[in-house]
Parts: sequence; structure tokens; C-alpha cells
Amino acid sequence: MQSFLAETNYIAEKYINTTCQTDEKTTLERRLASWQKMKIGNTVPDFTLNDINGDPITLSQVQKEKTLLLFWASWCPHCTEMLPKLKEWYKTKKPADLEIITVSLDTSKVEWQTFIYEHGFDLWYNLSDLKGWDGEAVQEYNIYATPTMFLIDRNRKVLSKPITLKDILESLKNFR
Repeated sequence: MQSFLAETNYIAEKYINTTCQTDEKTTLERRLASWQKMKIGNTVPDFTLNDINGDPITLSQVQKEKTLLLFWASWCPHCTEMLPKLKEWYKTKKPADLEIITVSLDTSKVEWQTFIYEHGFDLWYNLSDLKGWDGEAVQEYNIYATPTMFLIDRNRKVLSKPITLKDILESLKNFR
């Protein structure tokens, strides 16, 4: 994973301003700019979203040593495969220094809530604005695939950008 991150950082740094300039940025340019903005060591944007009960939660008010920020959707097969494994690990280890915040890209409140409760994912923060790909946080973080994850510290600095559950566990071990 470190090699992939290094290569992507290199591409983002070297090629972000080399494409033909128009009024409309290309998808590649937006993704490269986002990669630079969200690279390891940078501070992620703050946001406030409603939780599953309709209560507003602000990212910066979560004060654990580490927070796993996970963008997902109930219709995403990779998410529905990974989340139960994350839940089992979380229930077993009960890490006191870690908070999990999931941001759903669902647009149906009923489908989102049903999925959370049926699978017992109500043991962490579940947030959504129910705007799917058009949500403010989704746009700000330039989310274009699910799941997308960021492991951040209490100051919202990116520690790692895990891709799999194995990456999450490895990152947590490295930042103890």
C-alpha cells in the first residue's frame, strides 16, 4: 500500500497543473487536486452531518486519539462485505482510543436506517445528509468510490488512507 500511496502522491504533485486548461476541470484534475488536499499529514475539512437519529454531529467535536472516517453506502457490495468484519473487530477489541464515523451516500433514510439496525452497526457514529454523491462532505472530500476511508488524529490530520480492513488494522498498529 505504501508504494501505491507514494506513486499516487508523485503523480499528483508532478502532473496536477500540466493538463490543458479550460473552464471545466477534468475528472482527473479534480481527483489529483483532491489527492493533494487529502494527503497524509494534511488536515481534513470539518463538517456537520446528522446522525441516524437526526442529531447534528461535527467531526471536530469528536475527540478520540484516532478516528476512522469511512464513506460508504448500503448498496455498495464492497462496503457490505467489509462493514461486518469491521464490526466484529471493533466489538472484540473495543479500542478506547478509536472512534468510527461512517458517512453514508444513501439517499433513502429508510434504507439507510434499516441497513444500520439490521446489521447492528449502531455502535459507532452513522451520519448522512441523504444527498448521495451530491452531499457537501462527499463533494468536499471528493469521494468518487465507496468505501473510501481516512484514519485521522484528534486534530483531523490524515494518518493513513486505508483501502481494506487489513490496512486499517495495520495503520492502527503503526500509530499506537
